[in-house]
Amino acid sequence: MHTESGGSLPDVTICAEPGPVIFQGSFVTVVCSKSGDYDTVRLEKDGSIFMEKDSEPSMREDRFHIGPVNKTITGHYHCFYRKGNTWSNRSEKLELKVIKEHVTQVPAPGPTMTSGTVIKVYTLEISVRMGVAGLVLLILLVILTEACCNHEEHHRLKCQNTVNR
Repeated sequence: MHTESGGSLPDVTICAEPGPVIFQGSFVTVVCSKSGDYDTVRLEKDGSIFMEKDSEPSMREDRFHIGPVNKTITGHYHCFYRKGNTWSNRSEKLELKVIKEHVTQVPAPGPTMTSGTVIKVYTLEISVRMGVAGLVLLILLVILTEACCNHEEHHRLKCQNTVNR
């Protein structure tokens, strides 16, 4: 039995990284976040204990790394925290779904930043840097070719001057 502590708002949240829909064989991290100091964090699946571990008092979240996943991971998850004999409020429900095919998730409207968005930003940033690096290398190649040609021309003229003397 869980004893609620504090007010009516839950002080525990739950989310999944990279998201609640997971490709079979990949990995998922369930993140439980807390607003108070607790000793233990418990992850429950469909009303039964799934995982439990000591919670770091200085950290505001605890992570459960799961995988590689299969269909048995599909279900409803909740986080709870315990300090002594008192349990925190229950987190909202997180529904994890394991699928066989890759499905692109449509982001929710609004200014949210998911891990997928961060990856896309890094990918774009890397692509721009690679393009600039390629351009710099091309310019250096042109300069080197020009210097080589000038050196050969200078050497040829010097040889002609020596022969003409």
